Amino acid sequence: PPPPPPPSHDGWRVVVLARMPGAGEHARMSDPADAWLHILIGQHVVVDLDQSYLVIGTLVDVDASHLALANADVHDHQEANCTKEVYLLETLKLGIRANRKRVDIPRHRMLAVSRLEDVVP
Repeated sequence: PPPPPPPSHDGWRVVVLARMPGAGEHARMSDPADAWLHILIGQHVVVDLDQSYLVIGTLVDVDASHLALANADVHDHQEANCTKEVYLLETLKLGIRANRKRVDIPRHRMLAVSRLEDVVP
């Protein structure tokens, strides 16, 4: 018989990978609690950090301790002459102003993650 389908939650499939014997590389084990983050992979996201930083970019990877964003804008709003909200609205209008090809963000520094398209004008 075929294997059972992967578990699902509200219509979203959650895939849990494991290291297969003889595999050349470690596959990442996904915590089912992280399914909401895995759904965002490939999308433009906004990550609010615990200090004055905001990171906007394409979510490319998630693991137990980090998020990775590509073509990212690491923005310190204390050095800017506008609020986070104004900067996000400008980014919606003008696009992401990348200043990093890739950035890895420690998850313990995260306050919030959302899709850029979910920013309310």
